[in-house]
Amino acid sequence: MSLAFCLVFALTLSLDFSARVNANQAAAGAAAGSADDPLITLSYLNSVLPAAADTSGTYVILELARGQRIRARSNSIEIILRPDGAASVVSQHADYGIIDLTSGAERLGGEELPINHLMLVPRADGRGISVTSAKAYVMVRGDYEIY
Repeated sequence: MSLAFCLVFALTLSLDFSARVNANQAAAGAAAGSADDPLITLSYLNSVLPAAADTSGTYVILELARGQRIRARSNSIEIILRPDGAASVVSQHADYGIIDLTSGAERLGGEELPINHLMLVPRADGRGISVTSAKAYVMVRGDYEIY
C-alpha cells in the first residue's frame, strides 16, 4: 500500500511541475502591449483615478477662519485640529456626530474638538467641523469641501 501511495504522490508532483512550467512559458511569450500583456497609458490612469490627490493617503493642511466649515464631499474624511485653534462638531443628527478615533468617543453637534485627535466623518451627509476661533489649522485627508 505504501508503494501505491508513493507512486500517486510522485505523479501528482510531476503534473503540478509541468503545469507551472507551461504557464510560465505562456506568460513569457506574451508580447508587450498585447491582450496578454497590456500597456496602461497616463490618460487611462487619470480617467480611472480622477481624485488621486484626495485618496492618496496624504493629509492636506488648511488654514481656516472663524465660521468656515469642512465636510465630506463623498465617502468619509479624516480631520486633525492642530494647536492654536478651536473648532466644534457640525451634525444635524441628535444621536450621532463624528468619531474621535483617538479616544473612541462619539462627538455630537456643538461639542468642541480636542486638539491633535484623529476625527472621522463617516459619510458625506453634512457632518463636519466649524472653526470657532479667529484662525485654525486643520489637517484633512479625503474628499472634502469648505463652505
